Amino acid sequence: MKEKKFRQSGSVFINFLGVLCAFVIAFSGLFLVQSRLLGEQDKLLKGGGLVELPQIETAGTVEVGDALVLNQLAEEELLQLVYSLEQKGEVRPHEPLQGQLTMIQAMDCGEVWLEEFFLPHFGLNDIFSGEYRISCYLWAPETTGQDIEAAPWFSCWTVSISNRNIDASLTLSAVSGQVLDASISCSAPVPYQDGDSLMSLLGDYALSFGPEEDYTLIYGGETDSGAKKLPWYQSIGDEGLYAAIQADNVVVSVADSDTYSLYQEFFNVHLYLCSEPAAASVVF
Repeated sequence: MKEKKFRQSGSVFINFLGVLCAFVIAFSGLFLVQSRLLGEQDKLLKGGGLVELPQIETAGTVEVGDALVLNQLAEEELLQLVYSLEQKGEVRPHEPLQGQLTMIQAMDCGEVWLEEFFLPHFGLNDIFSGEYRISCYLWAPETTGQDIEAAPWFSCWTVSISNRNIDASLTLSAVSGQVLDASISCSAPVPYQDGDSLMSLLGDYALSFGPEEDYTLIYGGETDSGAKKLPWYQSIGDEGLYAAIQADNVVVSVADSDTYSLYQEFFNVHLYLCSEPAAASVVF
């Protein structure tokens, strides 16, 4: 009887040791995982969230936000891309290639351009605060006839950003992050008719693609009062490239009930690059 009790006690003790060892192993594993996570977190914090991009041989550099420093496209590359975009053919979506922006980097470029470059020209900084939706996709024009891996500057990111105050569609160079085309609609009244804000915006937009040298300003005619009609164009470099701007205010009636209507004003701006101004334009 004593021997049986001893065996039972020994079995309980062995089981207890087994359970204790299991707990020790489990907690040790958990401790190691937590230590590794803390180490990774410390690396990320020390890195400051900076993203390093592959260096590409192009002309000049441009700062985009605090995290990205990107190379501008050379004038010849830019002109080839604009020619391709003007043909309005089919597009081919693809994954980012070596030397091209990632999706996160493209979204960052679009946000910074909109918030720090475009909106301050009209004093509309506050309309970008709060929550907003953003999406993007990478594509290349089918009309290029080029191997995208050999000529990565033919690809573009389309970045769409919107909230209750603004709706923007931006076409970015997949290599440099430069905004090649921007269509923006703001639900805020902007007195653009004086032209000062638009002229300043066009000049700064053209300057973002190259140094300011001798340039030509072109407009599409005059109104009866002598005002210069939009679109306006400013030459970039000496290869036949132009920055252009179009703008308008639109008032939309929204039915609130059967007997009452609400009116909302939208300010629309289109900035883009082109290889030549519209016909019958006048130099000024």
